[in-house]
Amino acid sequence: MAVTIAQVKQAADGNSYETIVDITGPASYTTTGEALTAAQVNQLCPRLGGGLAATAADIGKITSFTSERTATGIQCVLDRTNVKMMYFAAGAEAGAGSNQSTFAVRATVRY
Repeated sequence: MAVTIAQVKQAADGNSYETIVDITGPASYTTTGEALTAAQVNQLCPRLGGGLAATAADIGKITSFTSERTATGIQCVLDRTNVKMMYFAAGAEAGAGSNQSTFAVRATVRY
């Protein structure tokens, strides 16, 4: 199962945009991260290109991705090079097959 992204808020800030999202992971995590689709990149960057739909290649236009930590210390890391969402706890990547679907991680995306 893939990552689910739910938009919380969007805002313009000068020449850039900010989107706040809640990210829920898969029930069985894949080591090295979960691949993001063009539709998921569009959820992270909905105003990219003046309202045009983003593509997976547009992930490089994200200037900042900041994830909060959950109460159990889990946070998301955006892998721009491989267009993936990764999960970490205590400085180590989540284990293969671990369940990341029981919580949401809030993140702020600037682009």
